[in-house]
Amino acid sequence: MIKCLQKLTELIWPRGLQCLTCGELSGGKLLCPACAKALSEMKLPPEEAGDGPIRSVYQYDGVAKELVLHLKEDGLGDAATVLARGMAEAIRTMNIPDGAVLTWVTMPPQRRRKRWIDHGRQLCEEVARQTGLPARQLLDRRGNLHTQRGLGREARLRNLTGSFICNEHIASPVILVDDVLTTGATVTAVSEALKAAGAPCVYAVTATKVIIAR
Repeated sequence: MIKCLQKLTELIWPRGLQCLTCGELSGGKLLCPACAKALSEMKLPPEEAGDGPIRSVYQYDGVAKELVLHLKEDGLGDAATVLARGMAEAIRTMNIPDGAVLTWVTMPPQRRRKRWIDHGRQLCEEVARQTGLPARQLLDRRGNLHTQRGLGREARLRNLTGSFICNEHIASPVILVDDVLTTGATVTAVSEALKAAGAPCVYAVTATKVIIAR
């Protein structure tokens, strides 16, 4: 179904003909020069990107935000291709042990049925293609997860408690791939589930990060 949607999208929005975000002619590139420059300017400085087990690439704003929404709402695979480039670069700079596997936050079934896509899987599989690391579905949802929109970190953590379970024993380091880091509550909940299933260490790389004005 996802591949059919992508083919239909390409008929409407030809690959490499128009910029993914502004619609201008892009000369065979996924982004026009202006949007490519704008995306580069969205790249987070080290103090915001993180230098530990959690890394984020772009600020959730401007072109980066548009790409996330195109992926999440429209299932536009080329948006994943662009975002994954920065994520693959970030992974290469992290001190991750050999044998690591990639995984994603599984979308709730009702939301997947509504959107017909699992954007997290699309993004993870594209990061896998660009890094050569294997991608595996390790996480399942359980319970009725309420929306996280508008919630603070503590409320998000309460909402997510017990919501994820790893569907197999895992003895490899795991890298969680996600589109947006807001409070880190999802990463915390997923890390707990993966470690409970045996993962010796868990890392996370997100395409974007919400920067709270100070």
